[in-house]
Amino acid sequence: MSANKRDTLYDELLCRLICGKYRFGDRIIVNDLAAETGASRQPIGAALNALAVEGYVRVVPQVGCDVVHPSPGRIDDFFRCLVLVEEEFAGLAAARGEGGRRTIIVAMRTLAGEWDGLADSEKLLRGKELLDIVHAMAGSPLISQKFGSLISMANFFVMQSSDTAPDLRGFQDRLNGLIENVSAGDVEGSKAAARIHIEGLAKSCLS
Repeated sequence: MSANKRDTLYDELLCRLICGKYRFGDRIIVNDLAAETGASRQPIGAALNALAVEGYVRVVPQVGCDVVHPSPGRIDDFFRCLVLVEEEFAGLAAARGEGGRRTIIVAMRTLAGEWDGLADSEKLLRGKELLDIVHAMAGSPLISQKFGSLISMANFFVMQSSDTAPDLRGFQDRLNGLIENVSAGDVEGSKAAARIHIEGLAKSCLS
């Protein structure tokens, strides 16, 4: 089995989940994916198993998998934990500024600059890219590797929260607040801004 093929399928399926093409409780059929992508069952199965490990789907033997359908309480649990993680990343980023504060802040502001015309899923992806920079500035690669993917899960929950469009009011303003506090090296301000942002994402899922 080609690892590249597996990774390509994984990326494609993850994109479909985060963009809301697959909805909570949907069944993903291996044979359908094989016909659509031209891939064999083995790399498809490997990609689905990887998504199952990360909590997006539950594998159905001999069939494929079902997209998870967590209760509001479980989603709330997730965001309560995510708040604590992102607070610490933001505080460390403000304190350490790994990678050259000025260079990274320019990159963050460039990403945050143009939002007009972006689809909701693209806005969420850009938000993840900004948080990835915050994680890099924190200077703890081991922790980033363990927890960095949680923002993708958060985006998945946000996109699943509405059949039409998720509530992203204040999304850009919250990220701008985080950027400004990290830029200034304000540890407590950065932690507070991260908390406000993640709580805003949670509200969009649970309100």
